[in-house]
Amino acid sequence: MTDITDFKDCNKCKELTGMYFKRQYSPIDYLHGKRNSKVWIIGINPYGDIGQNDNEETIDKLIDFKIDNSYFKDFENVSKCIFDALGKENGVAHTDLIKCFSTCFPPINLNKNDLYTILCNCRVYLKEQLDLYKPKVIICNGKHVVWHVEQLVPPNEDFGTFYYGNLPYKTIVFRSGFIGRIDNYAKRRLGKEIEKALIDLQILTLI
Repeated sequence: MTDITDFKDCNKCKELTGMYFKRQYSPIDYLHGKRNSKVWIIGINPYGDIGQNDNEETIDKLIDFKIDNSYFKDFENVSKCIFDALGKENGVAHTDLIKCFSTCFPPINLNKNDLYTILCNCRVYLKEQLDLYKPKVIICNGKHVVWHVEQLVPPNEDFGTFYYGNLPYKTIVFRSGFIGRIDNYAKRRLGKEIEKALIDLQILTLI
């Protein structure tokens, strides 16, 4: 496994997109919530100006993050128990496939090859995160996330909307369109599937 101290600043995509990572922690540390969280939500990238990538945010603020925007509040319509467990010990954490802020993704028009390049550039950090923390349930928020998580956690038993990952430890991966764009019926259906998995894995009592 790569030593996380090898990564601090990252400029791999700056030439292509203007995005860069320069913070008080490494890209691998970019996780909202407790490090022992059993459930992870993975989005595409944090919303904000590219200039926010050079900031003074600390790991402590990530670990004790506040639910203060509509992105996280959307998950209340998916599952109340998931929403209530955000940021709790053994609960629910959140990270992004792309660790750099931008007001849209991609921040400029890119051809398919360049888009694939920047997604893969950041995918290595997500792989390190998964190897390090080993979440039991992964909720993929959006098609780019679904595809790239499937490369990192290949399906073993596949049930369409979710699958069991082919890893040394048991992980269930849920495929979803972007939560902010699917209707409330689809959100609730996704939530019921996730809650059933949490019960089957005996995680629900922890969160």
